[in-house]
Amino acid sequence: MIPEFRSGERSPDLIFFGHRVPDKAKVVGRLHSTKQLRSWPANSGSRTLLPLPTGLYVAKNFRYRTEDAMKLNGVGFSVDLEPMFPTGRTNLRIHPDGGKPGTEGCIGILGSVADCSTELHSLLARGPALVQVLY
Repeated sequence: MIPEFRSGERSPDLIFFGHRVPDKAKVVGRLHSTKQLRSWPANSGSRTLLPLPTGLYVAKNFRYRTEDAMKLNGVGFSVDLEPMFPTGRTNLRIHPDGGKPGTEGCIGILGSVADCSTELHSLLARGPALVQVLY
């Protein structure tokens, strides 16, 4: 169940701001923490898979992970993203972009993975967070 966040009620805790790579479905950019003034390089999508749709999401359920696709430089984690708008997309997450380059429509963290993991764990320990995706 998505917590009751209404547009304009509060500012986003995280913003993924990116741009499309020419001739690819992939988006590259940075995930920004609006409260801690930190950011991490990230991507979404791949050569053939669509990126995360733009809009507002609720982030929750931080988990440590061991799967290669969600682990980079020995650090694995994931955070669930629930869209606050109609979409047929499921299993959307923030996680390190491990394994093959690119994601299946998630936000894939590309650098400073341990720092990002610590920040997201701390943020979500206080409850769900609001994420805005912009291209």
